[in-house]
Amino acid sequence: MSTRSKASPTRPPAPLARRLGAVATTAALGVGLVAAAPAATATSTDDDTILVVGKTLGFRHSHIDDTTRALIDLGAEHGFDVDVWDPPNDSGGWWGPGSPGQPDLTMGSTPFTSPEDLAQYASIVFVSPVDNTNSLDPAQPRLLDDAELAALQGYVHDGGGVVGIHAATDTMHTSGWFTQLMGGGARFANHPQQQTATMRVENAAHPSMAGVPLEWSRWDEWYNYTLNPRGDVQVLQTLDESTYSGGSMGDDHPIAWCQNFEGGRSWHQGAGHVDEAWADDTFLTMVLRGIEWTAGRVSGGGDCVTFGEVDGLVSALPTDTVRDVVAVRQVTARLDAAEAASDAGDRPVALRHLRVAERLAGALVADREAAGALAAKVADLSAWQEGLVAAGA
Repeated sequence: MSTRSKASPTRPPAPLARRLGAVATTAALGVGLVAAAPAATATSTDDDTILVVGKTLGFRHSHIDDTTRALIDLGAEHGFDVDVWDPPNDSGGWWGPGSPGQPDLTMGSTPFTSPEDLAQYASIVFVSPVDNTNSLDPAQPRLLDDAELAALQGYVHDGGGVVGIHAATDTMHTSGWFTQLMGGGARFANHPQQQTATMRVENAAHPSMAGVPLEWSRWDEWYNYTLNPRGDVQVLQTLDESTYSGGSMGDDHPIAWCQNFEGGRSWHQGAGHVDEAWADDTFLTMVLRGIEWTAGRVSGGGDCVTFGEVDGLVSALPTDTVRDVVAVRQVTARLDAAEAASDAGDRPVALRHLRVAERLAGALVADREAAGALAAKVADLSAWQEGLVAAGA
């Protein structure tokens, strides 16, 4: 398998349920506990393509080339093609004379032309495409201009999947929408020197965490973010700031997360700066499964549903009758109690409230379609909480 032609002719849109190649089998490496493999669903396909975006208008990360080659190799092994958008350019600055890009791999022109053209991709992977917009100067050129951003928005709204690797939070700083897509508003703030730190799995039931050590000491470059995205995203891994120097987020330092966003899915891993990460089987399989999840290829572990997402469904329920009002009131009370218990770390109590909320949704909501959708999302919240219990979060 090789990357597709640089001209990358548009092919028919992929099915609405975006999906990727075969599920990787992950072996537990090293010693200690690892996240248990979740119950995942999958659909087969013979012709999937992902888009890797490494275009850089600011500091150029050396791992971009390693990540691209690793994803091409994974594609050869797991049955998906890879398009690359990483053109050379002369956008120099304090970091050097410009970006060399990957001229032997890159497409000849931007793939961000329309939602319909982007629909050919099972997932779009942003690999540290820094654009030097962290000054928040609106005149600074962005990774994606207005037309390209509109194409990405349409793609996501149509169910597209997006993955962010490492410095994907250090680009498009002047686009609030992109920042929300990549991580609930969290942007790169700064980082200490590279060093060993401990990553802790928070949701062991998510497919991307299968086979990942629950406590994983790794050498990498550890980002601090402008805010904690928890609440807007589902946190998959945190950093233990007591295990390294230079963390500034305190006891709750998310480093990997996922979310359902405006019709699509996004998954982010803040590690991966060091080139060695892209030769680590455990790290590679984690990223592969993150891509597969955004593509709709695997599911499980609550599928990144958050309390805020479910609250939005409840808010949209009709309140035209007394029964409707009672349904909204009782379901809301149970969800609020479950969220409070979860925030306090009392997962068994949270689960009890969620199971009652699921039954109430099914019994009281008059609109059967809305009732089913709400009950399913509440069940996802329960699966998430069960994953937290499994990881000891």
